[in-house]
Amino acid sequence: MLNSGKKLLPLVCMILSFICILNLAQPVNAAIKQVPVDADYAYASKVYHRPYSDSVLIGQIEHGSKLTVLDETDHFYKIDCSGMSGYIPKEQVARNYKLDTYTVSCIPANKHTILLEYTPLIEALQLRSSILNLAKNQLGIPYVYGGMSRYGFDCSGFTSYVYAKHDTTLFRCADDQMQNGLIVERDDLQPGDLVFFRLPYTPWLASHVGIYVGDGKMIHSGTKSGICIADLSYSLWADSYVGARRIIPVDSAATKESQPNVTADITTTIRSTH
Repeated sequence: MLNSGKKLLPLVCMILSFICILNLAQPVNAAIKQVPVDADYAYASKVYHRPYSDSVLIGQIEHGSKLTVLDETDHFYKIDCSGMSGYIPKEQVARNYKLDTYTVSCIPANKHTILLEYTPLIEALQLRSSILNLAKNQLGIPYVYGGMSRYGFDCSGFTSYVYAKHDTTLFRCADDQMQNGLIVERDDLQPGDLVFFRLPYTPWLASHVGIYVGDGKMIHSGTKSGICIADLSYSLWADSYVGARRIIPVDSAATKESQPNVTADITTTIRSTH
């Protein structure tokens, strides 16, 4: 009898070990299943003009982006937003105290978080090319205050028209269009991005907007020249630049994008008048 018990003991231990492994594995598998994984979606955090959540929105910053922090309040970090300052809630930021670095870390289903839908790389390149082709087809159309048609455009009417033709709705005014996309640095501009300016003696955060075409140039509706191409290095634009927004987001972790030659067929004389 004793010998039979000794023979059964290893078998019992093996069964108990197997049960323990199963019990440990179940919560892990359940946790994995509860986390949705979809490469076509990501998150972005809202950025505000002032350090409170009912302030004016000035854009969105993609989850995982590194931040330059200028100052802080009890609940917000003041950050540099590509030429102008803005505020992001501290709960949306991860701080590495050892390296003293800050990174956007969005909380899903949070009032400060926006669900971001990525555009596949090839589709994004095609969209940008199509946007620029449509924009360049409007060259020479006159400036009309409040205009949003081929009879005449103002600056934000022009950008709204071009993007509406590509099934994308922008806010109507230049100042509000800053809310419509991801904040991007000037040295990371890509064709199709919106570029914003605060012209002298205007009270808004942005009083003018154009579409970046590449090679340091934009296409826009100037008050004197209508739809034309302008060089961003011209003093008026260089001095009044307040940032850019990307309306067609692509996964920033994707392979470095090869840009199409979107400026090669622009032969119109560059004019830099507003």
